[in-house]
Amino acid sequence: MDRETAKVTLLAEALEMSRNSYVEHRTLEGLESFFDRSTAIELAKGLKDGFSLEIPLEVIMSNGFFRGYLAGLMLSDKTTSHVVKEQIAKILLEDLLRTMNEAEETSPRQEESFQSEGDLKKRFFSLFEEKDREESGGLVRENLSLFRHFMNSKHFIPIYLWGNELTTFICESLDSEQFEGSLREDLRKIVPFVLASYSMPDTMGSSVGLRLPSIESYLSSQFPILAMIRNRKLNPDQVTEFIKSLSHIIFGDILLAPVSMAAGGKTEEKARAKLIINKMFASMSDSELGIMLNSSGYESRDGFLYEVVVCNDFSKLFDRLKNILKGIEKKASLFSNMAIASALLDKDEAIDYVVEYVAYLKALEPTIAVVRSGLLLCMKYDLEDEEFFRKKFFEITDEKPDPPLIRSLLRDSFGDLDVIYEHMADEYSYRTAIDGVISNLKSIKEPNFISFEKTGSLEYSRVPMYTLINSAISQNDIDHAFDTLVAYCKKYRFNFEFMNTLLFLSTRETDELKKLLRVEGELALKVLHDIVEKDRWASLIEVEQSPSNTELLQVIEHYVDSLIDRKDYREALRVIEEVFPLVGPDDYGYLLASKLLVCWRLNMFDELAKTMESKNHSGHPKALAVLALKNYAYRELDRAEQILLKILHQCPDFIKYLLEEEENDKKDFEKAERGNLRSQKRVDSLTLAEEFRGDWLNLRGGKEWLKRVQKVFDELRDGSNLPENFDSSSW
Repeated sequence: MDRETAKVTLLAEALEMSRNSYVEHRTLEGLESFFDRSTAIELAKGLKDGFSLEIPLEVIMSNGFFRGYLAGLMLSDKTTSHVVKEQIAKILLEDLLRTMNEAEETSPRQEESFQSEGDLKKRFFSLFEEKDREESGGLVRENLSLFRHFMNSKHFIPIYLWGNELTTFICESLDSEQFEGSLREDLRKIVPFVLASYSMPDTMGSSVGLRLPSIESYLSSQFPILAMIRNRKLNPDQVTEFIKSLSHIIFGDILLAPVSMAAGGKTEEKARAKLIINKMFASMSDSELGIMLNSSGYESRDGFLYEVVVCNDFSKLFDRLKNILKGIEKKASLFSNMAIASALLDKDEAIDYVVEYVAYLKALEPTIAVVRSGLLLCMKYDLEDEEFFRKKFFEITDEKPDPPLIRSLLRDSFGDLDVIYEHMADEYSYRTAIDGVISNLKSIKEPNFISFEKTGSLEYSRVPMYTLINSAISQNDIDHAFDTLVAYCKKYRFNFEFMNTLLFLSTRETDELKKLLRVEGELALKVLHDIVEKDRWASLIEVEQSPSNTELLQVIEHYVDSLIDRKDYREALRVIEEVFPLVGPDDYGYLLASKLLVCWRLNMFDELAKTMESKNHSGHPKALAVLALKNYAYRELDRAEQILLKILHQCPDFIKYLLEEEENDKKDFEKAERGNLRSQKRVDSLTLAEEFRGDWLNLRGGKEWLKRVQKVFDELRDGSNLPENFDSSSW
């Protein structure tokens, strides 16, 4: 998703929330004196029209979020003088630091913190040597503080709207003398939040179920570090010490900028980046390096180790490297060995320590990564263990080794760092100017699709308004939240996340909700239909990479469910068939399960069999339930039993709810919403049972047979084992 489109969407949400008094920000008095009034009016008008804001222009322009966003844009604008930028930065910096202090003061006390603290401590303490444990406690607290900051929209909105622009400007313009003053500590406080702004949406979603806007990319979150490394007014020691001071931050990849620059920068940039990398390695403890490498992406981690080995005498590194590799996650360390081997292949090293390293590899589990590394080193340095690694290679691959191919595979985890740097530098150089933002706002109302250059796959252009949804729900009034989201659903017709949230929140199926879903479902289908009309080979990018595609596909899945509930099976099948060609195997699981169900209920057994052969259902409970029905109907009882046991493994109360032996407990829904896994399984069991009760109980002997399967499952569960022949590959 385009970064500025995501940012103006968040700004529109902040303005809407300010109108409702859900959130507000200081008016940032003084900034307006630097604005060109006609530009400010044009931006405010674009926001008002593009997002149907019922707010007067003057109110928008006096809003602190609006002023901060526009001021942030001016910091990267080539037409704004440096003097003006410095004055703007001073106001924004003071405000951001004040916001961070307020966030810290209002955060829960350490003893009141959530379960994540225990998880973080466990993760940290295992990496620190005993003598460093006391210091690590403070580092855990700092990470928790950062995490908590993103739980409150009042605190994270400024970071997303202008935090990156502010810190990047400071990092690219400050000199050595300024760096030794208070600015360094100010940056030390703020840069972690910019780094974390990329990973935090996933982190929050998986840990506390809070959906955050996805604005910064893997690359754009690196801009402050990139700017600091490029800043020739700072000496390498200053940059090194600053990056080291952030090495314990687990929510951002602190190494990507220097490591990618070392691989893909210009000659002077490469030399500077390599110097910084080696200074970091030389001055950090093994514990510190372990934390930093574990918190980095695989390309950063392995690229860092590659540069260290290429640039140094291996005889002085090997003992340290062995110790550091112990602190890296086991699977990751195997790939790190490929990076080390690549470096030894790209230089001429004293043979004694290469022999020692090969012996070290030989003692490891003989994975393909280890075997490739050992084999090529033996071939280059003419070592006697070559035959051992050749034999292991053949055992794993059943092929003869192809040295050029293997050498390229050794670089698999970090070989694209030069391309990453090129893309990072391009994004940095071509940040959207103010006039570009205003121009884009003119077309933001209309839904369209953005094409990804590499794959040609498409992303739905609507940025999900999760912050607006969170603000409605956070009022702790379910009826108010429901009514508010209904209004948003009608106002922002192409933002399907409001409909999906309504369905999640609703405990009642009202006529209004059914009508809304029908309208939204048909609208989503029309959007997809328009794509196919233009390009019949079109495909959607995976939902894992796109929140907007997730919401679009999810509303269609809900629409299909509603058609099945109404017994409009033919229409449900038509919708499914229209959507199937646009989505890949990772995303069509739910629709496939729905198709199997529709085929079953329409007695389309040939189509059912054909679909099972051509598509991978990936063990979706609904798909498994249909397959169990089919096998039971065809008296393949053993196979039907195996399938049901697999369902029960995911939904252990499925049969009890089917037979109505278990009461529906509303507390389960409440606990499931709070993340209770057992309650979630009970809710999933109930939902599945209600969908299939009629299908099962209409089958002759089905009720008694289900009771027997439940008994088998109870016995297996008591023994904590499923049968050894438990295999779904032939279903």
